[in-house]
Amino acid sequence: MRMISAKPGFAGPVIVAAALGVVAVLGGCGKKLPKVDPCSLATTEEVQKVAPAASIATFEPHIKDSPALLCAWRDADGKVVAMLFLQPASGGVPEDKLNRFFSGSARVVRVSGLGAEAAAAFSKSRRTGNEMMETMMADDGKWNVIFQALGVGDETTAEFDAAKLVVQGAMSRLTSLK
Repeated sequence: MRMISAKPGFAGPVIVAAALGVVAVLGGCGKKLPKVDPCSLATTEEVQKVAPAASIATFEPHIKDSPALLCAWRDADGKVVAMLFLQPASGGVPEDKLNRFFSGSARVVRVSGLGAEAAAAFSKSRRTGNEMMETMMADDGKWNVIFQALGVGDETTAEFDAAKLVVQGAMSRLTSLK
């Protein structure tokens, strides 16, 4: 899922709603959410290594029946450039969840060093033809952390390595929730 808005400068409610649709399909439905600010799981400095324009982190209001908590980072114009979701783990390992969600339209790979299991999904950019990361998901057996950011290339790029560090940091900060 690309975080592209329909009009330049659009602040992102449609983007956030579409991303929550992804999260709903990936699991966590019906389970109790923790009482935590998901923005406390990653620093703006960490996110800026992935999305340099990220400047403002906001804990988005909980959407009724949503299985996730969301922190969105916006640029100076209010455009969402990165999102971190926290939800209860359920429904299998991240690789299987991402394969089911993307139904063959994205390449899904396992990612090592992030919780018990982790995976990332990539698809070709229509604009550049290069593979871009759609989403990264890590599962520690109790919680899923899902990270999305604009401009992250495939697993050979520095931005992908930086995205792994964001998720790794978030997973390590989850110990207080166990």
